[in-house]
Amino acid sequence: MNMQHRNFTYAALVVLCLITVAPGAAHADSTVTLHGLADAFVGRMKSSGEAGRGTTVGNGGLTTSWFGLSGREKIGNNLTATFDLESFFQVNTGKGSRSRPGDTFFSRQATVGLKGDWGTIKLGRNHAPNFFPLVFSNPFGASTTSSPLYVHAHMPTIGTRGPAWANTIQGDAGWSNSLTYQTPRVGGFTGTIVYQFGTSDQDNSKNNIGANVVYRSGPFLATAFVQRVRLDNPNGLPLGPILTEETTWFGGMSYNFKWLKLYASYQKSQHKTPLKDKTWQLGASVPAGHGKFMLSWAHTDRDSGAAKFKRDTVSGAYDYPLSKRTDVYLLAMFDKVTNYSSAGSVGIGMRHRF
Repeated sequence: MNMQHRNFTYAALVVLCLITVAPGAAHADSTVTLHGLADAFVGRMKSSGEAGRGTTVGNGGLTTSWFGLSGREKIGNNLTATFDLESFFQVNTGKGSRSRPGDTFFSRQATVGLKGDWGTIKLGRNHAPNFFPLVFSNPFGASTTSSPLYVHAHMPTIGTRGPAWANTIQGDAGWSNSLTYQTPRVGGFTGTIVYQFGTSDQDNSKNNIGANVVYRSGPFLATAFVQRVRLDNPNGLPLGPILTEETTWFGGMSYNFKWLKLYASYQKSQHKTPLKDKTWQLGASVPAGHGKFMLSWAHTDRDSGAAKFKRDTVSGAYDYPLSKRTDVYLLAMFDKVTNYSSAGSVGIGMRHRF
């Protein structure tokens, strides 16, 4: 199937969904909903070492744009059947992907599962163990544009003299061909285990496996994950001859004083090669007027065995809600990698949830 035909097929699927599925449309024991958000900004975003960029319209200043369909059907004995189909898209260009190449159409999530008193099990393309702990541990969530923690973890950069920064977490934020089990909430705790199967054309039975835990009690949240990665995603291919396996440990927390919400996290990644990464992150969110100020700093120490590098990224933003579903924001970011020029970014944008 050529690219034009495939894009036409995707567009037809989206139109069909919009025509036949109204948000919240329900039968006696089942519901199907259309949901997501659109986020675009105008500004100048640049990572350390990258060539100069002019002012432009960008996608996902605070959240990567996405839409999805979710379904729930009660089938008796406290058992519910579920499905989730979620796709990223770029508001500025209309492309059906994130900024990274190789995205599948439903690269955010594509699952079918069962939920009961015993927990939830899902099959398909699931969120990786690292997804929610990273989101909960910094004020900018999963922003691939402005979250220092998320940018260090998942966004490689290309410098003027070659690659300036390889992401500290391999395997992506979603795992294809995977099985997920999440426990029910017990005493504030929930736990999740994710296993990604390799496919028949992948040698040495390569797979990914990991788990996370989240604890909530009033204004306090603590979370952690550990994962071993041998496959990259969204297509579930081997990492390659250089980075053949990575193990990552992470711990994060937040506390909401109402007048101030604090965030902190620590992450360590170890490869079979000498490459090691250690990342610290501190953040804060402060209500101001009808909106809030957000500030976050991430610092990574990298030891490649032959050399040592550092990366520091600081982001600040003011987010102002126009309604329950729509907000506007101002953001700025500073980024510096050892041996590369520093970079500054600014933007003003709008986000709408549906």
